[in-house]
Amino acid sequence: MHIHDLPNDVLRLVLEASLDDQPEDQTEATAALKANLRLLAVCRRWRCVALADVYSGVAVCYGGKLSRNGGPGGARTDKATSDPYAPRSASNMDLVISAGCMQVVKRVVIIVDYKRSPLTDFGVVTQQMRAAAEEWRGVRRLDITIFNSRDMPARRTDVAGSEGKIKRASAELAATMPGVCRVHFDSISFDKIVQELDSQLAVLYSDQLEGLVSSHPIAVPPDHTFRQLKSVSIGHDSSISYQHPRVDPAKLVSLSLTLWPSDHSWAPFSADGDSGVIEFPNLRRLGVAYWITTRTADGVEARHPDGHPWRLHFPKLDSLSVDCEQDTCPLLEYAAFPPRMGE
Repeated sequence: MHIHDLPNDVLRLVLEASLDDQPEDQTEATAALKANLRLLAVCRRWRCVALADVYSGVAVCYGGKLSRNGGPGGARTDKATSDPYAPRSASNMDLVISAGCMQVVKRVVIIVDYKRSPLTDFGVVTQQMRAAAEEWRGVRRLDITIFNSRDMPARRTDVAGSEGKIKRASAELAATMPGVCRVHFDSISFDKIVQELDSQLAVLYSDQLEGLVSSHPIAVPPDHTFRQLKSVSIGHDSSISYQHPRVDPAKLVSLSLTLWPSDHSWAPFSADGDSGVIEFPNLRRLGVAYWITTRTADGVEARHPDGHPWRLHFPKLDSLSVDCEQDTCPLLEYAAFPPRMGE
């Protein structure tokens, strides 16, 4: 059987498998979208079947060293200024809109290599998106990477003094993409303003958020609970005292914790009035990379109020990964796993 003999639903699966995934940086964005666009040129039928998938993602890259060949997928690069050191942007937004495919966009990737300040440059990207379309209602996944490629040392930023600007910046982006239910924050920066911006976005989406991936801590009010999260992956910071966001353990399917302090509390995963046992009835994948410490994080009680360690129960766990350099691993000592996990 020739590929052209396949029915449309089967052909769509074949074409989806051949599509390059969405980018992690500007170079990948260009390569992926150019490769995907070739599918539309094969024939009219392929174009009809693959159109929604090819244009399902938008990438916006701002600042840094953009390629001379333009932005993602050959999109136009902004060269309004002759200053070679001025930030430039590249995006495939115009391409998607001109193809009449804005309604099929499901994922937006924002990459900001800031020169002036993360808030200023991030605001430029938000304005670009709002100029292209007031709302991107179909977007379900949002990826944000904010960094500084010039190897600038971490600034002593006044987060409290910038609180108003951070809230406005996050609220504006959330209003532009109100349907986001999965976020991926890969902000390669020690700038506290960047971390606070990501945290504010997580809070704004918290009522509908099903997936949360962050390379840094997500700081939220202690009484705030993410009740819909099914997949969580958070990189903690060994240099600060920090409490994990409250999560409903019954909803979790996948959980990954990096630099998790060995004396950190599991209380954010407990239900109100818990007796000391935390049930994860639907968790299938668990990964914990411990940071060994002899102190308890400020304001965080590592034990249940009755004085005993939290007991953890994972009845449906299929995959377990633990990285712990001390002789006694806290998780293995206080957790109960399915019998097959011990095989």
